[in-house]
Amino acid sequence: MKLQVGDRVAFLNETGGGVVSKVIDAHKVMVETEDGFEYEYPCTELIVVPDEEEQHKAYGMDEDPLAFLDKDQKKIFTADFEEEWRSNKPQQRDRKVYEVDLHIEELVDSKRGLTNTDIVQIQLAHFERKLEEAIKKKRPKIVFIHGVGQGVLKNEIRSILNRYSNLEYYDASYQRYGYGATEVKLWYR
Repeated sequence: MKLQVGDRVAFLNETGGGVVSKVIDAHKVMVETEDGFEYEYPCTELIVVPDEEEQHKAYGMDEDPLAFLDKDQKKIFTADFEEEWRSNKPQQRDRKVYEVDLHIEELVDSKRGLTNTDIVQIQLAHFERKLEEAIKKKRPKIVFIHGVGQGVLKNEIRSILNRYSNLEYYDASYQRYGYGATEVKLWYR
């Protein structure tokens, strides 16, 4: 499917989405994210999302799904649902770990012609963007998968993390990532 300016899209490999603001070529577009930033994305990492009105029509949600209940029953039903949702929310949040893969193959279509310096700069830019996005969305935890290599990227990441006072970082789970990931725990007031 060919993307067009104005299409609402969701990201396949990360949370969130935005609106296509510019078509670069048949394979890449600029997307203005929900928080107002513009980024270049490969079309293969995006999926078109219908607007809410189209979703309601497609799934037959034009009417109130609780219309068969009387007013008192609706209050009981929604109160029970909200209580269950509130009680499950912290548990669900702790179980889900937000991961960002910084391997260059995940960030660009081809690394042909890129120097080692170019590669590290691209990885660090993506790292900083994802860290700021995690802070803005108040994520409690994020894991950056940087790989082992020579340790250049890991050292640069940790140097940047040292500038922040509202987080702590450490090696992520060895069983899951080996020595190739850093876990960041964020605090909010």
